[in-house]
Amino acid sequence: MQNKAQKLKSGFCRLWQYIVKRDLLLAVAVAVLVIVVGVYLGYLNNQVVPVSTSTTARYMLEPANPLRFMSNWDGPNYLQIAHSGYSASAQTNYFPLYPLAVHAVNTVISSELNSALLISWVCFVGAVYFYLKILKRLFNVSDNLTALKGVLLFVLFPTGVFLFASYTESMFALFALGAVYFALKKRYLPVALLTLLATATHINGLFVLFLVVAILIEEHEKITK
Repeated sequence: MQNKAQKLKSGFCRLWQYIVKRDLLLAVAVAVLVIVVGVYLGYLNNQVVPVSTSTTARYMLEPANPLRFMSNWDGPNYLQIAHSGYSASAQTNYFPLYPLAVHAVNTVISSELNSALLISWVCFVGAVYFYLKILKRLFNVSDNLTALKGVLLFVLFPTGVFLFASYTESMFALFALGAVYFALKKRYLPVALLTLLATATHINGLFVLFLVVAILIEEHEKITK
């Protein structure tokens, strides 16, 4: 029994060392762990804390979906837009790229909520990946374990819960951090594309443009680029 435990521990250590040396695998591992733990804690919280009685605060289209607690408040608005388009002037507060993506994925996955969560989770992986790359580049860090400390501050911040719910935050974080990373790499085409996508995802996308310009100035690049 002890030998089996030692072999299991040794195998886990080798696997962890393999993952840590690869940025994308580390991003996937961190994101999956945070999502699993976060969804579980959210489920437990939903069993204890009374749910708002307001129908606008809850996702009502899939009452049998066990993950419906992951779409409250703004979440139902995005899913409603994905389902039937913009039907009220108040919905113009919600930018179109996320519900468009949900609508597209919904053609393959029957559940709009599951489609939204899948998009958020995939974007979450991408956001963690770019955050890790930015930390390593800005602070000249080659060791992923050192950069991982900064990543954990990002994903474990209290509002980090929005990164894996049916909100635009993970998609916006992916595009914004991607734009910053490629600006640091002086690769202007992906910077332009990702900044464009950020402005179609969230109102704060405009500030990504200002941030990119500030990076170019700091890097002594011509603004015309």
